[in-house]
Amino acid sequence: MNDIEQKILSLLKDACSIRPSEEFRARSRERILSAAQTPSLFHSIRRELAENLTFGLALGMASIMLLVIFGGFTYWDRLFPGVSPTLSAQDLMREAENLDFKIQLKEAKYLDTSAQQIGALLTEIKEGDADENESVDDLLDKVIF
Repeated sequence: MNDIEQKILSLLKDACSIRPSEEFRARSRERILSAAQTPSLFHSIRRELAENLTFGLALGMASIMLLVIFGGFTYWDRLFPGVSPTLSAQDLMREAENLDFKIQLKEAKYLDTSAQQIGALLTEIKEGDADENESVDDLLDKVIF
């Protein structure tokens, strides 16, 4: 190595040992941190996309809630035919008629059974087979209630 290279190496070694003063470090750090930060293009696009997506989802949910509140489930069958969670008007009428028929059947069975019991009781009273201790009212109460 020649003499110039030796001098350059010694200067570089001396330069490595140079440290900034504490005052300079504090002042520089404060300036860097207080400077306005400009976000990168990627972060700006990502933030805008997230805000727009949030707004769109909120608007969509509000629309669905208004539809449910004001329209109820009446339009459900129109939107999704065959998947209706509620019954149509025709199904409700059919069910109401069936219910009325079931009630009438139960009443007819009760009337038939009670008529047979009353007939048997009246036959028993007519023939005089009833116990001497029981009155007619007690026998009728037994049949009816």
